[in-house]
Amino acid sequence: MTVDEFVANSDVLGPLYGDVLPLAGDLRLRSVNLNWIGPTVTLRVDLASFPEFAPQEWREAGLDTVQCQLRFLDVGRLDMEGWRPPVVARVGVVSRLERRRIRVEVRPVGREVGISFECSDSVTVGRVGAFKIQGDGMDGGPRVHLKRLENRLYQSLPGTCERTYYERF
Repeated sequence: MTVDEFVANSDVLGPLYGDVLPLAGDLRLRSVNLNWIGPTVTLRVDLASFPEFAPQEWREAGLDTVQCQLRFLDVGRLDMEGWRPPVVARVGVVSRLERRRIRVEVRPVGREVGISFECSDSVTVGRVGAFKIQGDGMDGGPRVHLKRLENRLYQSLPGTCERTYYERF
């Protein structure tokens, strides 16, 4: 099973990618935010492809990579080991559990260790934006978000301690 089957707000990526959400393949995992309130896990990922229906503003700015956050709620039984971001990984649902819960694994390509956890069967997509990937593969340059308010607040990627960016959608 893929994560895109459980996305509660597919209307966020739908206008960019159409009916097939780009969450089933290899994603570049940039960061993992753990929050005890909820508790939640938020993954910041680069999508594997640039959208066919990208906003004109993104095309004119020469942006080539889409990044978003995936938020998982009511997280339990979390295991995390042996990785350093950024890594190319697959985010997959390995099983359905009782009471509308799922088991998620984030597995770096070519390795067996990564992140696994149980959570609610509802995944939320947020903070969708685009940037031009740097020569060294980093994502620290200017970016343009889909939402106007996010564009005003975050012209570049904030530090990982910026709670508003990583913990709220």
